[in-house]
Amino acid sequence: FSLQGHSLPIISTCLCDDKRLLLTGSADSSLRIWDIYERTQKKILFPEDTAVTSTTFQPCSKNFFSASRAGNIKFWNGNNFTQFFQLIGYHQSPIWTLNFSENGNFLASGSADKNVIIWKMHKTKSINSNLSSESEITLFTNQFNSDRKRTGKDRKIFSTFFVIGPL
Repeated sequence: FSLQGHSLPIISTCLCDDKRLLLTGSADSSLRIWDIYERTQKKILFPEDTAVTSTTFQPCSKNFFSASRAGNIKFWNGNNFTQFFQLIGYHQSPIWTLNFSENGNFLASGSADKNVIIWKMHKTKSINSNLSSESEITLFTNQFNSDRKRTGKDRKIFSTFFVIGPL
């Protein structure tokens, strides 16, 4: 069987750990989520006005990341397909690859700007009892430039994001 819907070439595909959901990113600026058991399209998202260049599921989760030709990364809730947060301005060129470590603690993004950024995912519980479903994710990044040897001058960035819902 085939899944049809994109109007321009598909640039990225990723299969969820449960082998049921498939992500496709395309030059038509759409990100599509497919249920391959039912052979249906579950959702169409338009993250930006540019090509979706890379997609990846968070291990042991339905949550996923998408990257764009603009150099931005977006983190999506895999249950209701809403955006958790976005990372803008870290890469200066298209992001061509996103990949998680096997344990899900690290996300790597590679770009045409010749940089690889390693994002460390760290989950902590919320202190506020009124928001028991809220968790905090801290992303620690190391940026490595492939044009030069690694030195102590590599950029280090700390960012904290708040995410509603389970990860």
